[in-house]
Amino acid sequence: MISVNSQLPNKPRAKILFYGLQPTLLLAVVAAWSIQPDNANTYLLALIAVQIVLGLAEHFFPARPAWWTPTLIKLRNVVTVTVLIFASAAVTGLYSDWLAQPLAHLRATMGLDVWPHGWPLVLQFFLLLPSALLEFMFGIGFVAAGAAMLLVAQASIAHANVAMNTRWIGLVFTTNTYHICHHSADLAQSNSNYGCAAIVWDRLFGTFMDQEIAEAGTGPTEPSIWRKFLMPLQEPKDTAIAPGSQ
Repeated sequence: MISVNSQLPNKPRAKILFYGLQPTLLLAVVAAWSIQPDNANTYLLALIAVQIVLGLAEHFFPARPAWWTPTLIKLRNVVTVTVLIFASAAVTGLYSDWLAQPLAHLRATMGLDVWPHGWPLVLQFFLLLPSALLEFMFGIGFVAAGAAMLLVAQASIAHANVAMNTRWIGLVFTTNTYHICHHSADLAQSNSNYGCAAIVWDRLFGTFMDQEIAEAGTGPTEPSIWRKFLMPLQEPKDTAIAPGSQ
């Protein structure tokens, strides 16, 4: 287990990051998308830039110095995210080739196309329902892709080891201070703050928590990145927070 103790930083630059990093990154992602929503490179470059900025912030202003990550592991994480982005693009291409036209015909036949296509793209962008579901139902294209880009950026922020917690952002979007409750070693605390992107759903459905936690992690050892991919199917052998281990 890893003890957790995140305090408001004293250095002026660290305070700027504490209050400004998350809204700045989210606004930058939205701006990049809105300028060139039809450019596939926009998505890749914006998300890699988010990883680089967060990696530098973690290196120079870590919330928890004990969680400092070696440079090679950071590079591995960036490569992993990049590979996943390319895989997502490939799946999107298959969707366009195989399903886009049949689904468009189905929507027209059933009269389901009630999406406000005439609204400005940025307004469409912030309708917070799952982007994949909206694409299947309404064929919103660039809007769904942009929302997915924002989701990946926001999930990266929620898991970053940087001292930041902008309260007004935390009314709608998850902050890493909130999301760490979900990774608490205390099962009662970890059953909270499920949203990596929109904390508003936890607030609405009663799973929101704003507490300091004593320890985070699943057990005495950190699972490898491949073990983390397998965790939905198989828990680590030394897990200490699964319901059956209590």
